[in-house]
Amino acid sequence: MKYSNVDNIVSQPVSHQGRVTKRVVLSKGELPHLIQFAQATFKPGDAVDPHTHCDMNEVFWVHSGEGTITITGEAHELKPGVCVTIEPNEVHSIMNDGDCDLVLYYFAVEE
Repeated sequence: MKYSNVDNIVSQPVSHQGRVTKRVVLSKGELPHLIQFAQATFKPGDAVDPHTHCDMNEVFWVHSGEGTITITGEAHELKPGVCVTIEPNEVHSIMNDGDCDLVLYYFAVEE
């Protein structure tokens, strides 16, 4: 059993963009097939450049704020309650084009 509170986890930069921060709730090896479960915070104007993952699926759930996720060239609105899944090798990027923090929870599982 693991009990944690995201408010007590130290923020660290995401690997794709140093200004975007994350709080890792679960890391690889803590659950079978899980690579990471985290909370990411994008300040207004922050973005993660287009990239892919060949070995994992990602799921993003919007907690607060607004932004845009672009998947294989198609832009989709991010707002509270939206859930987006990314399959391996899908090119994706995220942009906070709103005027307040965009907070996402996301997890990645091995393919």
